Amino acid sequence: DLKSKCDTMIESLEIEFGSIAEYDYPKGGIFLWITLPESINTNKLYEIAVLNNITLNPGSEWVSNPNDGIHKLRLCFAHPTKEVIKEGVRKLAQICFEEFGIPQIRANKKR
Repeated sequence: DLKSKCDTMIESLEIEFGSIAEYDYPKGGIFLWITLPESINTNKLYEIAVLNNITLNPGSEWVSNPNDGIHKLRLCFAHPTKEVIKEGVRKLAQICFEEFGIPQIRANKKR
């Protein structure tokens, strides 16, 4: 069900991104809106992620002023399986680390 997929996504974000990913538990819907540190450009992250078969919505496409969303993103948890969610968030965090140098910690251990 959607709630358990959302929970899986949040658990994965906590493991892979730790405290650098800020979000509120959604009251409904199929997306999680995430704010990352300002040093992460989610437009660039999107370009690299899509080459690795990871789909995300850069925040700049979902706000009235694109510059306000440059370090935000939306992730959908409706369609993918829990395993795909876990693997996708893991890969996304690794890409983010390789491109932007953060998150440096995964599951309380240095990358």
